[in-house]
Amino acid sequence: MNLISIDTAARIYEITAKCEIIRHHTNDTKLYYISHALHALNSALGSEAKEEYWRQTLGPIRRFVFTLCSTPLPFDLVATASGIEWDILYRQTRLCQQLYPGSHDSLLGLVQKLECLTGDSPFIAPLELICRENCRISVIIHNSRMNQTVAEYFTKNTRLQNAKVASVRQLKETGICDVLVTIGPCSLLHDYIFLAPRTHRIHVLTLNWIHELWKPSSVFLSDSQSIKNKSSSHCIGKLPQITDQYSKSESVLPSQGLPNLQPLDLLPPVLSFRKEMLHKAGWYPNPNEETTHAKFCKLSGDRAVFVSADEKASQLVIDLSETSRPAVKRLPASALEPDIYLLLRTAGGGDFIAPLADRILGSIAKERRTQQAEWKRQLIFAAQKQFGALSRRELSTHVSSYLCTHGFSKARPANIHYWMSSKCIHPHKEEDFIAVLNFAGIADKARELWEAMEDIEQAHRSAGHTIRKMLLQRIATVSLEPLKRDGMMSFDLGEQDGGILSAFQITHISEEEFDISVNLIGVLLDYEE
Repeated sequence: MNLISIDTAARIYEITAKCEIIRHHTNDTKLYYISHALHALNSALGSEAKEEYWRQTLGPIRRFVFTLCSTPLPFDLVATASGIEWDILYRQTRLCQQLYPGSHDSLLGLVQKLECLTGDSPFIAPLELICRENCRISVIIHNSRMNQTVAEYFTKNTRLQNAKVASVRQLKETGICDVLVTIGPCSLLHDYIFLAPRTHRIHVLTLNWIHELWKPSSVFLSDSQSIKNKSSSHCIGKLPQITDQYSKSESVLPSQGLPNLQPLDLLPPVLSFRKEMLHKAGWYPNPNEETTHAKFCKLSGDRAVFVSADEKASQLVIDLSETSRPAVKRLPASALEPDIYLLLRTAGGGDFIAPLADRILGSIAKERRTQQAEWKRQLIFAAQKQFGALSRRELSTHVSSYLCTHGFSKARPANIHYWMSSKCIHPHKEEDFIAVLNFAGIADKARELWEAMEDIEQAHRSAGHTIRKMLLQRIATVSLEPLKRDGMMSFDLGEQDGGILSAFQITHISEEEFDISVNLIGVLLDYEE
């Protein structure tokens, strides 16, 4: 929840009544023909566009063209920052000649036009003009992955040094800004920008061949009559005034024979979870591998991660929602929600607690980890011997039923399954631990193993406290504005301790749980092919 003062809220209401939206219509001939060529190819493919070949081929192209049409950067810089690999695109084009010969010429022409695209974005010139007329401006772009690249470009361009990249979250928290600039069609932007404006003047830079009927709608209605006429009535004053500006050279389209595109025609394909994402992370199906229940979290910057759904598992997060000071804490998957920042280790391995715990254990680390793996192996072996070569989830159900029937433990199947996994150190209750060791046939080692597992547990707690302390110290020395702006930020804690932890804003969490390899828990995944 973002809290603002009454004075700030009153100021926002006042601005809303007087806000002016100025749309700057600009153009680039080469980008115009590229966008139409892409739209024509995608339309001609019809349902074939959903096939694997075209998804892999057109997906990166559509994301690239969308970035070109919504980012104020020189075209070659956009290509570099987007990670476009021309060799791969041309290889896909050659493959197209074999698989889809009727579409080969269209695809080849499109790729060639993209590779030859040079010069500045059509948004740069009007943006420089706005900067000359104003002291400070805030700029919002669509693709948060490009925020840092755009910010660096602004600092190097003397005509854009008074411009800074901003995000919707920053606008919500920092209140009023001098002048706001948005890039791209209004209908693709957050409604919040226009419904609760933080400035008297919003400049919208858009391409003049994008046909858009958007206009601001009323939100605060004063009476029943307003509801009947909400397009022009507003309880705190008039709706924002919209002014359209065209330069003489850009008022005429390069070709009157081509229709205007709609804003939705520019959007890249909707990203969704696919098994290929797991393959890119180095995982391939293995019937004998260890699995666990997990929830799928979508993260900022088209990233994703699986987090353990086990009730005993927790995640380290940064929470900026309720206080001016960042809160670093551990939360179970059930407590995770959008706008919380999930911390993942992005250098030195996926798990940042276990390596540090092993250093804390010192010379006994290897022995303790061997003991941890051994009692789990014996438990699984005993279950397979008694119930057959079943999956671990099926074995967990049988073991749970056996323990309950014989009065040894009331542990649920989900508990047994988690205890079998390498992510678990030992059951929370000693009597449950004794029960499963008894089932495994090693009850005589119960005291020895419990004390050994307690050593590991204590080392993990110490490692967690150390990481949290280091992270708080690191956060105290840096500005978190990049985190709020980009939805992601890295914190270098040193290779000997925590490596690099990166915070990613959660944008969505699946209600569904997936049965996933434990090796994929906490591994950062990339949506893009």
